Amino acid sequence: MIFENLKEVSKDKIAIRYLERVLTYGALTLEIKNRAAALSLLKKDLVLCHTDELENLLNFLAAMFIGKKAVFAGKQFQHIQSVFDVTTFDFVHQLNYTDSEVCQIKPSDKDIFLGVLSGGSTASPKIIWKDYQSWFSAFPYQSQVFGISASDSVFVLDALGYSANLNSVLHALWQGATVVLGRLQDAS
Repeated sequence: MIFENLKEVSKDKIAIRYLERVLTYGALTLEIKNRAAALSLLKKDLVLCHTDELENLLNFLAAMFIGKKAVFAGKQFQHIQSVFDVTTFDFVHQLNYTDSEVCQIKPSDKDIFLGVLSGGSTASPKIIWKDYQSWFSAFPYQSQVFGISASDSVFVLDALGYSANLNSVLHALWQGATVVLGRLQDAS
């Protein structure tokens, strides 16, 4: 899936730009493995609710690496935690860990990795669970239709809780492109 593709990209190539922070593909891979080691200590799946989207993304990628499911919650985290058996997770540094060696899970196409919140227009938001096949099988076609290649930079504005934004980020990383994350409050 995505992690096999990350191995093929030059470690020095820029993977993500967010505010003043720049992560190369090499640094991104190391960060994912370190966070995965910390997340592997948790028993439950995750609700990601950090106010910093890069933190949420890095924790999400680490959760994927070890086969955990995650939901980007934003302001909905209290409702989600009260309904589903998940751990609200804000910042990886709250965990103590010493071993960054953790086994990468080899997911099947039918394994669930992501919970997307419904709009909640008729009641409380509901979680719609997504499997790998429903997203990753579309990436080659998306690349063709939108003309996205490893040489591109993809700009994504606002929260990754919006599934279209998260899909764009995962697609760009899968492709080996550069992701530029923007904040809505900075757009004027």
